[in-house]
Amino acid sequence: MFKRLKALFAILAFGFQSSAFAVLEIVITEGTDSARPIAIVPFKFDGIGEKPSALSDVIAADLMRSGKFKPLALENMPQLPATDDEVDYAAWVDQGVEAVLVGSITQQPGRTLFN
Repeated sequence: MFKRLKALFAILAFGFQSSAFAVLEIVITEGTDSARPIAIVPFKFDGIGEKPSALSDVIAADLMRSGKFKPLALENMPQLPATDDEVDYAAWVDQGVEAVLVGSITQQPGRTLFN
């Protein structure tokens, strides 16, 4: 009985040992050749005190990490509109930008903003 238990234990030990040497292979078969050029304009701030942390930077970084979008650098932006009425689409097309995101942050009365 003890010999059978010992043999079973040996078989199980060698069985688990072989799986410890498995090889992980990752093969990437597809990717995005070119990300879509977009512009995330810094948001306008309506409030008292310092402008809150750069929300537009967070949005641009998230979209860039998706691999599908390539945000335009701030220094290459032809204008800094705060609303869609202020956007000169011809200027953005000249930069090769397909989409422009604009926005604003408005502080509510009696509320504080955190950085």
